[in-house]
Amino acid sequence: MATPEEEWIQALKTLILDAALRKKMGEKGLELVKERFTVEGNFGIMKREVERVLEGG
Repeated sequence: MATPEEEWIQALKTLILDAALRKKMGEKGLELVKERFTVEGNFGIMKREVERVLEGG
């Protein structure tokens, strides 16, 4: 049975040895950040909230 520490070590070894996987994970991470943590990514949510407040809801 693998321990969490052994699992971490194996995962890090995989990333160290696989440049394509690192690139793919980095790209997915950047996509997630842009989607969830930027003004552009959250504009629709902010717009709806402002409209709701202005309408008294």
